[in-house]
Amino acid sequence: LRTIKKIYENIFSSCLSNKTSNALLAYKRKECDDRGIQLEMETTAFPLEGFSGEEYVGILGNLLDNAMEAAERTTKPWVRLKSFKASGQWILEVTNSKPIDEAPLAGNMETIKEDKKNHGLGVKIVKRIVKKYRGVVNYRDYEDSFEVMIAIPLAEIEGRNTGNVECCNL
Repeated sequence: LRTIKKIYENIFSSCLSNKTSNALLAYKRKECDDRGIQLEMETTAFPLEGFSGEEYVGILGNLLDNAMEAAERTTKPWVRLKSFKASGQWILEVTNSKPIDEAPLAGNMETIKEDKKNHGLGVKIVKRIVKKYRGVVNYRDYEDSFEVMIAIPLAEIEGRNTGNVECCNL
């Protein structure tokens, strides 16, 4: 119990109050520890209203799962998650180490797992949720690391659709 409390305090020093994201991030922290992956989190803000629990899991769970899987294939696995608000947007960045010889953008973000029928849905789930809230998803391949950045207007998340934001083509 003391270990769980310490993990919780370390992860949520920014006083997040969303129980779903708290539980998911605590689980992912433990999973990274068990798999030997260094996990760094800078979470100054998460939207507190608007997203369903399934949407938090859909975005955070899939992005972290993909990042952890790629990082595990490196000699020094690491994952970094940043969540903050800027210019009326919620920004979520997940960056991870990856093998230099892998080029996910060249493969159109398709899964590299053999069982393609039962894998490769995470990227589509993230895009669908982000599109629902009229946000954008950007990917960057830095050869030895990979970054996914999402930006969603806070007005869309909080249900105050301004009608002034154009939807991206995902």
